[in-house]
Amino acid sequence: MNKQTVALWGCGRIGRVTGKLLLENGYILCWLYDRDPSKSSTLASDLGAGEVGDAGLEPDAHPQVDVIIDATGDPSLLPYWEAVLHLGKSSNVFLTRREPKAQEHVMMGVASVEPSISQGTTVAMGSCTGNALVPFISHLSREYLPSTFSCRVLHPLKQDDDYSLRSIETALSRSLADWEPDLAKKAMTQSMELPVDRGMALDLSICFNQPVSQKSMESWLKSLPSRCPHIQFSHTPPTSDSIVGNKASAVIDPGWNMVGNQLRLLLWQDNELGVSARILDLLETI
Repeated sequence: MNKQTVALWGCGRIGRVTGKLLLENGYILCWLYDRDPSKSSTLASDLGAGEVGDAGLEPDAHPQVDVIIDATGDPSLLPYWEAVLHLGKSSNVFLTRREPKAQEHVMMGVASVEPSISQGTTVAMGSCTGNALVPFISHLSREYLPSTFSCRVLHPLKQDDDYSLRSIETALSRSLADWEPDLAKKAMTQSMELPVDRGMALDLSICFNQPVSQKSMESWLKSLPSRCPHIQFSHTPPTSDSIVGNKASAVIDPGWNMVGNQLRLLLWQDNELGVSARILDLLETI
């Protein structure tokens, strides 16, 4: 059983999922921090683990732990983490988001990229949408070169008690540019917020330079999980409810279609669990 000690910062949606995963995988969840103390107290009670800490403590007062996971989504904390690491309070700080100013960037499953991190660094894991799209499109481009493609993210509610459909900002194009800059130049991305609590889909339309047969694409899609285990192929159509609890970065909907040189398909993801599970995968490698 893993005996690494962890301090978890941010006890909202992703923090709750991450904390549960840590305990299930044998990590020792020592400390819970949140700007809203009621959130950290509630999570500690729900998990039955972790001591509630003061999110206003100075870097030199941070408790010694093996790993810190920042699920706050707050970029202003980066200088704080650099000071904490400089003082030797932890081996690494993992950020459950895209953060350009982090010292290292790791996204599990990207084609031809082996995850590797150094001790004493801040590590950004990428956005939830990036973790779903980037590994898929990077593998696809090695086999079939896209000429252009568009992706509309069908994102669950970011704000409570607002059940109207609306377009929202997405970091997807920036996530793609981090890992596949040439492909990012060919991409158009949008995001729409839907009135569901959890469970996300990416609606992809991809044009290739040459026609691709239905049989060829079917064979490639079904074989992809053997090369990228963080992506799954589903034989039954997922829904925003059924995808919850799935640890994959992306699940390929079976209702895809090829017409000439154009592919249409949906990628599904539990937008909270998908990123948290990749952090656990990375921790296992170190």
